[in-house]
Amino acid sequence: MSIASAIQLKQEQVAEAYTAVSNKGGTLPSVQNLSNLASSINTIVSGSSAVLITRTFSSNGTYNASTYSADGFSTVTVDVSGSSLITKTITENGNYNAQADGADGYSEVIVSVPIPPYLRRDLTNEGTYEMPSTFFSFTLPRGVINLGDFVLMCAFYGSTGLEDVDFTGLENITGEKALQRAFANCVNLTDIRFPNLKSTFAGSNTDQFNEMLLGVTGCSVHFPSNLESVIDTWTDVVAGFGGTSTTVLFDLEATE
Repeated sequence: MSIASAIQLKQEQVAEAYTAVSNKGGTLPSVQNLSNLASSINTIVSGSSAVLITRTFSSNGTYNASTYSADGFSTVTVDVSGSSLITKTITENGNYNAQADGADGYSEVIVSVPIPPYLRRDLTNEGTYEMPSTFFSFTLPRGVINLGDFVLMCAFYGSTGLEDVDFTGLENITGEKALQRAFANCVNLTDIRFPNLKSTFAGSNTDQFNEMLLGVTGCSVHFPSNLESVIDTWTDVVAGFGGTSTTVLFDLEATE
């Protein structure tokens, strides 16, 4: 045996001796060499052996063997799980907390909240109709050609999501105050179109648009070109339908 091999063998034997001391409950020195081996062996309590246990830790923390009535750990297995992330599909409006779903956070959030459909009703009859406040555009339901008394009074009041309105198909507004304050306080409304109104649309009434745009700023209202000579002197038209900086345009194709 070479000198190097002999030295390595002795080092391994010393390491094994210190392992035996530890298993017997002895105290290991900071420098585990042959010189300190005897004193380390003397720390073993005579007639007793150390109680060593195997322990698996599943969460972070500080652990002491004496807590488990043991002198030390023979084997320590660390199995600390990472963050729990889940995919969440949200189908209703509301506030969501990942902890309520037993997770640390959401890896992906899918929002699938249904938008309520437009309300389709017979707008030729008298009545008050309330529309959803969350949509951006409103188009008159197909087949409606006339608006009756007070039919859309305050119907869209305060609908902050509403940006444009299209009354395509509407030929007559014979009802009294049919659109009174219909779009009041719709602060994001910028455009209203009446492309199919006849020159005789008003019948005997001239108050259909009473304060239609009260609380609205900068909205443009479009009419067929042949209506300019019919309604351009109406009080509500001159007053911008109660709105601020309203632009009244007769820029749509003439209906007759």
